[in-house]
Amino acid sequence: MNNLYNNRARHGMDNINGKLYVFGGVGSNYEVLSSIDVYDPDTRLWTQEDNNTENIKKDAAFITSDNKLYTVGGYSNGIYYSDVRSYDTEKKVWRTEGNINTRRGRAGIVTDGRYIYIIGGRNSNGYVNTVEVFDTATAKVSQTFDLPEPMMDVQSFISGGTLYIVGGTTYNGYSRSVYARVDDMWKPKARMPYESEYIRGKGYNNDFVCAAVNKKGNVDILKYVTDTKSWEIITSNYINDLIYYGFDIMDNHIYLTGGYSYDSREVSDKTYSYDILTDIANQNSDIPVRTVGFEYEQTNNSDIADAPEILNVNAKVLDDNKGIYELYLDEGDYNYDTRSLPFFFWSAREGMFAGASKDYRRVIFYADPNTGDRKVKVVVGIGDGRGYVDKKSFLLNGNKEKK
Repeated sequence: MNNLYNNRARHGMDNINGKLYVFGGVGSNYEVLSSIDVYDPDTRLWTQEDNNTENIKKDAAFITSDNKLYTVGGYSNGIYYSDVRSYDTEKKVWRTEGNINTRRGRAGIVTDGRYIYIIGGRNSNGYVNTVEVFDTATAKVSQTFDLPEPMMDVQSFISGGTLYIVGGTTYNGYSRSVYARVDDMWKPKARMPYESEYIRGKGYNNDFVCAAVNKKGNVDILKYVTDTKSWEIITSNYINDLIYYGFDIMDNHIYLTGGYSYDSREVSDKTYSYDILTDIANQNSDIPVRTVGFEYEQTNNSDIADAPEILNVNAKVLDDNKGIYELYLDEGDYNYDTRSLPFFFWSAREGMFAGASKDYRRVIFYADPNTGDRKVKVVVGIGDGRGYVDKKSFLLNGNKEKK
């Protein structure tokens, strides 16, 4: 991915209509940024929108809902704020929506589509102990309730209509705690694997996926599974020496942007993308992976080569009832260095491959029986023999045939 339009740290991030929006935070000289960076996956470019210094404050909470970006509270010139403002991403117009009751910055935030939950934070009196529920339909606070304890920088998600809070900072330090709001009470759940100075995460398929800074100062990708009430470390040390980054999940990918390096003492403009769907940890390991093509160990890692990249995968339905597809990559569906010789491979846990072309750019996929009640995942990869590999995953309808 291309780099951000601006170097940023401590910024907000969310997506609307297939585009990533990065807003607020501080820049390379630790100045407060009021601009919005927008990433379009179709063009793979970052552009800048709006640069009105009155609309975005330091440490404000950000969330998107109904094609609007909402900013709540924040801090500026020694004052904490309580205002709720919205930015219409289509009309590119800011509007004042209302106010919450308690001034705060560094609050957690989540929405169910209509109601925005503003969780904890800090102000001139210390850490905040309340959750305020802002109704976007009436532009008023509809409900207020207490947290388990005062906290800021807490992460949150909603699963099955239940509000969860994760981590944060309390008067006792960095918290590992997870709570669910059940019957108007906070119920403790499985604690995080470790205390983290900085966590950013979102709900994903009724679970919670986050990027957390570990004790080495590197970024791990973690997942809280609501069904099993347990944590998984998906990837350790995914990024070295990074904190205060932005985080979002869009189209089964984690996006991390910007951040700050303690070693170099620099604010970053880098962007990272992690494919959650391709990660093998999110599938049943008892089912063998069925593969076709060749994926082999590559040791000749040359920095001068451009890494290969899959841009698009084509799927032609041959039998919708039986879940049979022709899968293929055309010439324009991938990029590779002309000095390399690309090779292709496919894998799945719930299906088989047949009828492959000689170069494995085209295969026939058969979904396993009894998969008609769900989507099945297929992964396609490209390698170049120089040490670079790119993989893309996608979902297909399963085999609906009854036997």
